[in-house]
Amino acid sequence: MARRKVADPVGIASWEEADRLLGQIAERRREEERIRLELESRIAVMKNNAQLAIKEHDAFISAGEKRLAMFARLHEGDFGKNRSRKMTHGTIGFRASTRVRLLLSEADVLTRLIHMGHADCVITKAPTVDKSAVRRLPEDDLAEAGIQLETRDSFYWESDETELPSVEEAQA
Repeated sequence: MARRKVADPVGIASWEEADRLLGQIAERRREEERIRLELESRIAVMKNNAQLAIKEHDAFISAGEKRLAMFARLHEGDFGKNRSRKMTHGTIGFRASTRVRLLLSEADVLTRLIHMGHADCVITKAPTVDKSAVRRLPEDDLAEAGIQLETRDSFYWESDETELPSVEEAQA
């Protein structure tokens, strides 16, 4: 246990009283630690219970996303030029997303990018291609580095998040 300096040691009259106070302090510290451990235990149980409760919702949401995507693909012609459809509870549709596809091995692409002066496209911690930086390169540099950008429609959905009224507003 670390030693502590006390600014004003007034109020202790004997060694026995000092010893008794040390015992009381130690007892209080043990109680503090017990309270902390109990809190951490309760938090762990609550986290576990929350994860179990969330798991069911996640499964429903995931299955629902797949069903919405399948429905949207089957009715792609109904979207028109907007590529999305606003509905009562949100929006579904398609948006263009660009995927970076390496045509050569990652090591070859890394070497080429560095040689071409595009070191900003390389993550140096464990050398990997920085795909967000690569998206900004000109087409010629992409081809020379052995990279191809593929644009495709990716399904998306957004639910409208309705803000619930506060207790005061609901009672008014």
